[in-house]
Amino acid sequence: MGFDRTAIGMIAIVTFLASILSVVRGNFAYPVELFLLALLGILLVALLASSDGDAVSLLLLTVFFLTALANMAYLYTVAKYLSLVRIGTIGIAVVGLLLSATSTLSQPVPGRLKTEVKKLIAAGKKLSDARQKLEIVKEAIPAGAKRIAKRSSGSSKAAAKRRKR
Repeated sequence: MGFDRTAIGMIAIVTFLASILSVVRGNFAYPVELFLLALLGILLVALLASSDGDAVSLLLLTVFFLTALANMAYLYTVAKYLSLVRIGTIGIAVVGLLLSATSTLSQPVPGRLKTEVKKLIAAGKKLSDARQKLEIVKEAIPAGAKRIAKRSSGSSKAAAKRRKR
């Protein structure tokens, strides 16, 4: 079900350019807006530098599109209206977010991780078995401890009497 990372990357580039266009067209240059655009640019550079098709790059793409949507939400709160450019940017970002999130969630689990999970499940089963055995031993201890306590108390009384003499 995963989508091609390069296609999603192209959608990310279009989203970045549309975000810049919406800022330029609306004449907004607020510090938060510039920060979000810089963050989009950094994420885009990180995406281009990451290896193709790995889970990290798909997660970066998801974060990129979430940041682009946050950028448009911020512009809406400042301007109080949505222009066609902003609506288009939101649409492109939503499509990119859906594709990247779907690709991220459809990544196969690595074989090493599967092996580690199997080991953890086996260790958990051994731990629960050991706990059950411990409970059985705990239940058996009071009966045996009472007998030992009676024997030791009797012998200690006799030892105390010998010492007094």
